Parts: sequence; C-alpha cells; structure tokens
Amino acid sequence: MKHTLTENAPDTSTAHPASCRNSHDSTTDLITPPLLRLKSAKVFLERGDREKYHYKCHHIKRSWKDTGISRQEKQPQGRTCHDLLGGCTSEGLRPLPAPRGLPHNQPATAFLAVLITSGPKYSERRSIIRSTWLSAAGRPPHDDIWSRFVIGTGGLGAEELRSLELEQSRHRDLLLLPELRDSYENLTAKVLATYVWLDLHLDFQFALKADDDTFVRLDVLVEELRAKEPRRLYWGFFSGRGRVKSGGKWKESAWVLCDYYLPYALGGGYVISADLVRYLRLSRDYLNMWQSEDVSLGVWLAPIDVKRVHDPRFDTEYKSRGCNNKYIVTHKQSIEDMLEKHQTLAKEGKLCKEEVKLRLSYMYDWGVPPSQCCQRKDGIP
Repeated sequence: MKHTLTENAPDTSTAHPASCRNSHDSTTDLITPPLLRLKSAKVFLERGDREKYHYKCHHIKRSWKDTGISRQEKQPQGRTCHDLLGGCTSEGLRPLPAPRGLPHNQPATAFLAVLITSGPKYSERRSIIRSTWLSAAGRPPHDDIWSRFVIGTGGLGAEELRSLELEQSRHRDLLLLPELRDSYENLTAKVLATYVWLDLHLDFQFALKADDDTFVRLDVLVEELRAKEPRRLYWGFFSGRGRVKSGGKWKESAWVLCDYYLPYALGGGYVISADLVRYLRLSRDYLNMWQSEDVSLGVWLAPIDVKRVHDPRFDTEYKSRGCNNKYIVTHKQSIEDMLEKHQTLAKEGKLCKEEVKLRLSYMYDWGVPPSQCCQRKDGIP
C-alpha cells in the first residue's frame, strides 16, 4: 500500500474581505461587533501570542452564533460569512514562522513520535493542539519529539484536498494517506498503516498515539519515558472486562475469540515502544482487523511478551473521568477545555483550575481473569 507525505504544497494564501455584508442593513449591524473583535484578535497573533488569539476567536464565534445568522449565508461576492470567520484558525491566515525545529526541520530520528489521528475537516482541532500541548515539541528540551496529524485522503473532493495542501504547506505536520478513505470503519486500517509508515521512515524509541480531542502533558510523559527501557512497552489505561459489542458503531461482526475483549489500552492515548511498531509492520499481512483500533491492537499484542503498564493517569475512557492534576493524558476534550488546561498550566503550573471527579477509576488486577480485572474505587486518579 502506498502512503505518501506531502511536504511541498505551494502557499496560496488569500486575504479575507474587510467586511461581510448581507443584503439587509440590520444584519450588517449585527455582524459588525464580531468583525471588530476579529481585527483585535489578530493583534495578538501579530504579537506572537497565539493562545490569546485563539481564545478571542472562540468568543467571537460565540457572538456570531448569538446573532442567529447562518455562518453559511451567501454574500454578494459569492463568499460566506464563515469564510471570514474562518480566519480564527491558523489555516485562514498567512503562515507564521514555525517554532524552531517544528515541523520544518524535524529530523529523521526522534526520541518520541507523536501520532494524532484526525479527519480532513478538523483543521481547527489541529490548530488548537499546535498552539497548546504540542507547542513545546521540536524545541529544547523537547527538540527530539517528532509529530504528525494522520489523515486519510482517499475519495476527497478537490476543495478538501486543496485545503489540506494549503495546511500542509504552512505546517508540514500532516501524514496524508491517499489510498485510505477517512472514516471510523477504516480507523483500524489507518492506525496500522500509520505504524507501517512510521517504522519505514523514522528512527525513534517510543510512539504516542492520540486522538485530536486529547490533551497531553508532554513534559511529564517524556520525563517518565526517558527513565523507561525502549523495549516491549505498552503503556496506557487498560480494560479487560469489556463485553463484545453486538450492535451500533462498535459492532464486531467478525469477533470469535471470547465473550470479552482481550486486555487493551484505550485508544484516546497510549504509548508503545519502537520494537512493537516494527513487529506490527512485519506482521501486518497476518493481522485481522476489528472495528475498534484499540481493541485490535490489544489482540495483535496479546500472544507476545510485552510489558503492559496500566496507568490511571491516562484518562482515556469513552468519557472523561474529570480533571485531576496527576493526569498525563486526557481524552474527550473540547477546544475550550484544551485552552483552559494550557492556560492553567502556564499560569499556575497545574492542569486543573479545580479538580473534578466525574467517575471512579481503577487499578488493573493482572492476577485475576480479565472479566474481574477492574474494580472501581475511590482514591485513584
């Protein structure tokens, strides 16, 4: 299977119109305040303060929504008001110089490879991640962190492809898989194809797989990884008592192994060592693919000798357990959640403004059958 990484798409930045007028004067009056604030937001961008820029942009978008006007309403010039407010993501503006080492000068060797599964339409999520938890990657002391957003481009229309090419020309941090149609049904194939590409193109020690709604404490993660042996490591929040789904989005029609899933680290964020990535590449023609990519990885690694490390600091279940200052990886985060966590870390040196517990956690008991592994208790992050 051929998977390519586009690195040199041309830069065809276009300026947005200075105003966005509707045929009704009253509508124009309603639009004006958000537009004025958009101009003020760009001042922060020019100063290099991308965090305040994104924060202001999201408030502008809320104001836009409050007017009751459709963001897709057509304008006389054929553009939409959404085109103008699209400037609130980095893809709607002229490119800024990349932080040192990220991503233009990222080497072919790395200590940690960060792989973030994303979709063609989620440019705003990618922009926020670049501006928050991934912003330190590629710069000392984390200049040995390599990162890519992984997107399948099979079957995309010309406009969507052009948008991705423009984003790639500005950030050079997309891993584009042209023969893979990006959908949940193809997520397992996408993750496996990503590992195959990674093993062929990068010399690394560990790989972090995360989703584009995941927030990561890279500083803590890297510090702990430097003390670990880069061999046979499978680190995350494990489940062993999940019953096999017989319907819905996660239906497993081909599952014949047992009535429970085999132990696996939940896919919102986990780490595996480079030797396991190589094992997956070499074994790929023999691997069965199930509906869930994290379940599939658990099965693929089940018969081999790996070190499974269950860590409750990985908040990666189907919904977040809340906010705990000990968390390293937090899944199911909105853009606003990511901004708040990043700002709190910068100002107060902790993840949460206030710790919140929405659900109990558990320590995995490897000494009992998997169906009895995971008893939720208080006192666990």
